[in-house]
Amino acid sequence: MCPASLGNVLRTPSAALTGLILATAVLLLTITTSTPFVIVLVLLWGAAFGGVPPIGQARVMRLFPQAREAALALLVTASQTFLAVGSFTGGVLTDPHGTSTAFTFGALVVLLSALVPVRTR
Repeated sequence: MCPASLGNVLRTPSAALTGLILATAVLLLTITTSTPFVIVLVLLWGAAFGGVPPIGQARVMRLFPQAREAALALLVTASQTFLAVGSFTGGVLTDPHGTSTAFTFGALVVLLSALVPVRTR
């Protein structure tokens, strides 16, 4: 598979996972009265988010074949840093305003990230 084909294969799942994460966050904001539906949405959200790390790893290994270990270390560091920032921000928003505000903010962040153009070599 040539690098251009690999880029197209990786872009499609990324967009689909971003859309699924955004959709579940928005639906969780609006439909919170049905416990079974909330459980299904949280499971979908978790499944979608579970696909993000393997796609990121494949992308950095393809972009930096000469320094795969360093690229993966940087990816892990960035991922952990942004997980911590997101957890902190969610806590700061949830304490005074409740979980709906944290979910709204999270949905906006996912929406904005979907608007960022992806540049591959």
